[in-house]
Amino acid sequence: MHQIGRDAEAIDLASSARGDTLRRIESDSASLTSLAQSYSALGDHNEALSLIRRAPWSYQSSRRAPPIDLEMASCWIFMDAGDDVSLGSTLRGLDARKEISPAQSAVLRDIWIAGSLKRADAAMSAGANQAGLAILDSARRAFPNEVKVRAAFAAGLAYGSTPLSFPAAPLFPGFGKGGRYDLPRSRAPSATQVRPALEQNQPPPNPQKNCLGPAASPQLP
Repeated sequence: MHQIGRDAEAIDLASSARGDTLRRIESDSASLTSLAQSYSALGDHNEALSLIRRAPWSYQSSRRAPPIDLEMASCWIFMDAGDDVSLGSTLRGLDARKEISPAQSAVLRDIWIAGSLKRADAAMSAGANQAGLAILDSARRAFPNEVKVRAAFAAGLAYGSTPLSFPAAPLFPGFGKGGRYDLPRSRAPSATQVRPALEQNQPPPNPQKNCLGPAASPQLP
């Protein structure tokens, strides 16, 4: 139901489930993931995190790797909740998996870019201009062909009125080395294939001061 925007209804139905129905929901990773996405979309990030962390249990208990799509859904939820530690850890785990398809690689590229733009804007809105520029410079080097990142970096330089005078610190160290996710735009998934989580994200620390402006909004291609 999350996929068609009926998040509140999905939560109500799950909350009223009893007996076998409730047990099926609690033991099914797809149901837990969808429910976590609904909570995240409605801004209940604590419940979303609780559910998405339970979703891989059936795989982990049998020593199987969770499906890549489940892990990518987790990334969006971690990003929405501001859990950068879990986001970075999950991205590095996905980066090490050899069975990722080109379409999935493009989704991971979008997650990395969206996370970079969000963190950079939050840093600069809080007055940490150099830290924000460092994040943007790291993203610019990782994805030199990404227009959104280049525009955000230029806007950040203009806002900060100062050159970047120290090495860039990557948002998620070790992720995407070797340009694996710097894919041609033609291979990127459509908006219907990737959940644009940041459209439903909480506002930056100071919503009156979006330092990067419209150019930095991490909308999907």
